[in-house]
Amino acid sequence: MAAAESKGEGNVWFKIFEEGYDSSSKKWCTDKLIANKGKLDIDIPGDIKAGSYFLRTEIVALHGARRVGQCQFYPNCAQLEVTGGGSAVPDGVALPGYYKSDDPAS
Repeated sequence: MAAAESKGEGNVWFKIFEEGYDSSSKKWCTDKLIANKGKLDIDIPGDIKAGSYFLRTEIVALHGARRVGQCQFYPNCAQLEVTGGGSAVPDGVALPGYYKSDDPAS
């Protein structure tokens, strides 16, 4: 997520959710998405400062990642309004720029 006033520029993107392989169910998060027709429910942390935000979702396909530069990124964005009494403004990273071509594929 990133505060909308930032226009998504600079070290403003912070992570609120991540899911990959679930060893107990032996399923990837993408398997859950497919089974649920593309829907995945997540919670916005209750301590986040109220305001307008960009929510960026992303699926990273690693099937070609044995070669540098072959990961496939599938991002989506939505704008949302966070309400409540939180005050947290988490540290962020810049997108693009956070991922490097030699990051491990696992």
